[in-house]
Amino acid sequence: MKVKLHFVVAAAALVISACTGAEPEEAQPDSGVVADGGVEGTDAGPQAARYLVAKKGLFGDSPTDNRFLNPDFDLLAEGWQPYPTNLIGATALPVVQRLFVTESPTRQPILLMPKAPKNTHGVGIVGIARAGAGAFDVSVWIGRNTDAAEEPVSASVVGVDPEQGELAWDLTPDAETKVELGGRVWVRYAVRLAVGPVGFANLVVADETEAPIYLTGPVMVPAALGIRASGKAGVSGRPLKVHEQAGLSALSAAQLQLTDPTRANGPKLPRPAPLR
Repeated sequence: MKVKLHFVVAAAALVISACTGAEPEEAQPDSGVVADGGVEGTDAGPQAARYLVAKKGLFGDSPTDNRFLNPDFDLLAEGWQPYPTNLIGATALPVVQRLFVTESPTRQPILLMPKAPKNTHGVGIVGIARAGAGAFDVSVWIGRNTDAAEEPVSASVVGVDPEQGELAWDLTPDAETKVELGGRVWVRYAVRLAVGPVGFANLVVADETEAPIYLTGPVMVPAALGIRASGKAGVSGRPLKVHEQAGLSALSAAQLQLTDPTRANGPKLPRPAPLR
């Protein structure tokens, strides 16, 4: 029994001696943050998309002081009235369309006045603008297809002169503004009114050729603002032509029909063409 006890004590002593004689391990340095093992270089994955930021005003190139009620040709709103310039045989109002194109001199919507077969009796359009005292600059861009760029167009402002009553003032083309965009030739027509009409003014654009007409950017602003270069100054008013009187009559009838839809004698308002 004593021999076994001595053996156990000796074995324990050897174990303790071995443990106390071992040297401690050195502390390992901190490895820190391990770098991302993802692929570097040009093969790291798809590149972020790049975009070209273009400067564009909220209202295109239309000034905020523009007196036209509907300068963007919204066919669901008031402000423009088409009419046939040749009333003989005309049974309905002309069809007009609103277009959105990237190539426009004003970056605004375009009003298309098509011809045959959609319209066969000449096409005119009347727009409404708020007038007032003082001189005014009135302008509009008129376009033709390149194969009919030289066809004449009638453009005028109609209103009540404070002293002479109802008159019309002709807009004249500015040859220096002529530009070709997207298969259309555009020219800016303008006039400076020495005295603004009483209350409201009407822009009347019409022709009886077979070539379609495009309009964009109608502007009427006080001349004192200097926003638009003036058109031909000192233009005298003249009596209204037959087609201008027809346009004002169509506008009055349409407005009366809107206020009293039960009237059966008013002209049928044109349905807006699909936007494209």
